[in-house]
Amino acid sequence: MTHDLLELGWRYDGAQPSCLLVDGKVEATWGIGRSRGHAVLTIAPLSPLGASVRDEIAHEGEALLAFLAAGDDVDLRFVD
Repeated sequence: MTHDLLELGWRYDGAQPSCLLVDGKVEATWGIGRSRGHAVLTIAPLSPLGASVRDEIAHEGEALLAFLAAGDDVDLRFVD
């Protein structure tokens, strides 16, 4: 499956989206939003992910939130 990288957030110059790799391939983009003691990790898959892969991503995402947003309320969201 090919994707229009500009539609996914890539730009010719400036900030680029954060990429999530699965077995060395870019499978999703991610970002963290924070506001008043609440942090949300949003993961946007580029194509459908299997249940076991989503579970692994969620596990790693929770660890990332625990590190980056210690003490905040946290949420992890997949946007398909």
